[in-house]
Amino acid sequence: MGQDLAHDISREVGMPLKLSQRIQVDAPVAAWRATAALADTFPFVSEQGNSRITLVPVGIVAAITPWNYPLHQITGKLAPALLAGCTVVLKPSELAPAASACLMAACERAGLPPGVLNIVLGDARWATHWSRTRTSTWCRSPVQRSWAAKRRRWRQAT
Repeated sequence: MGQDLAHDISREVGMPLKLSQRIQVDAPVAAWRATAALADTFPFVSEQGNSRITLVPVGIVAAITPWNYPLHQITGKLAPALLAGCTVVLKPSELAPAASACLMAACERAGLPPGVLNIVLGDARWATHWSRTRTSTWCRSPVQRSWAAKRRRWRQAT
């Protein structure tokens, strides 16, 4: 499967197969393994004085990735988001969709619950419009909604 993915990515982004295997497949696999190892030791709950600090997911992550390093970029955004317990809406480049399709299949085989990873395919104009108009509807955390409102007011003022 790794060689097939490297071949698909090479064809999509024009990278030599040897580099594609090393950079586009082997490096992301190593990053997923490192993130999985971190999950075993990360202090999601800690004590500080008389206080207990619990780190919780803050909401949905929108991950828009470029065409030139598709699996590497997806991994860099998706792995930490999933480690934090967030759901992800991934918008990969329409020029290099093979990596995202392969990753989605791998996540399904690994038992990732439905709805945790969502892939939206389309061109950049659609994704830009969607991300600018949907912020308030998909932010679930009061902190996120507050920051989203501040960003909207700032954009309107400038």
